[in-house]
Amino acid sequence: MSTTSTAAPVTVLLDATDDVAVTRAALAAHHPYAGRVTVHPAPATHDQGLALDILTALGKPSGLPGHRGIHGSTAWNTAAAWILALSVTRLTVLRAHLLNAGALSRLLALRKHTGVHLVAVCHARRLPTPMGTALRHVEHHTVFSDAAGDLLAPAPRTRCATPRS
Repeated sequence: MSTTSTAAPVTVLLDATDDVAVTRAALAAHHPYAGRVTVHPAPATHDQGLALDILTALGKPSGLPGHRGIHGSTAWNTAAAWILALSVTRLTVLRAHLLNAGALSRLLALRKHTGVHLVAVCHARRLPTPMGTALRHVEHHTVFSDAAGDLLAPAPRTRCATPRS
């Protein structure tokens, strides 16, 4: 997989009041075949679990019947391949304030390799320390939920709504 340096700056969306409207808007914007994916990670997600959550949000399997599934780098490489194959342009991750350093590192590497615009929704008043550390050398900006504007707007439905077989 080749790396690209054209990734948009990371957007950190601070939702200080954990407003249900922010979560609903992010989930409503989810439409993989229109280039927008929203991930709602499972509780206590570690880096491998986040990759599997991304595959689930993409509507792609993370394992085969009778097989133990994919793990580690394979899960992240598979997620990257599907993001590129589906031409995903925006990846929104809810509950990003709960991600550990390993998950954040893998998520930022995924952004770098795919060029996807990463929107990390932190349901917190300020940037969590692990995220601040992870973003130290990454171009990013912070917006607040009351000023998010079109950030979580649904994607225009101009592309094929479902894959053709």
